[in-house]
Amino acid sequence: MKKILTTLTFSFFAFFIVSFAGNYDPGKQVYESFKKDFPHAMQVKWQMERSILQVARFTQNGRAQLAYYKENGEFLGQTWLVELNDLPRKVKEEALHTAGQVDIKSVYIFLPPEGYPYYYITLESNGKTIIKEIDSNGHSSFVSKKRIPII
Repeated sequence: MKKILTTLTFSFFAFFIVSFAGNYDPGKQVYESFKKDFPHAMQVKWQMERSILQVARFTQNGRAQLAYYKENGEFLGQTWLVELNDLPRKVKEEALHTAGQVDIKSVYIFLPPEGYPYYYITLESNGKTIIKEIDSNGHSSFVSKKRIPII
């Protein structure tokens, strides 16, 4: 699970750097799984990441989201932009603990198909952008230095 989460974390950040010009065909298994998981999705665009992940960028219920799939159609998780005030108490406390020294630019939630969500906080200080991963219990680590634009 840690390896999958690490791969998804990297792909999550790389995904926002890649343009969505054109629309990639994810294949029948992935497409059918996606339609089952997100029947009300609109404006769906597909991208392949790192030759192993099928990523859908879409809106549902007015919220821009990303969904990650293996090539065999297995759902790996989804992510979307959230507000700092909407975070669980422990996560918000950990995010604000760092915020005294840096500016919080964005907050994303990653929700795997099982287990608890992870939160990714984009922080900026002195022109440098860093990403802080916080689990649902408030434990954190820095995972990347790549910049993530808002969905």
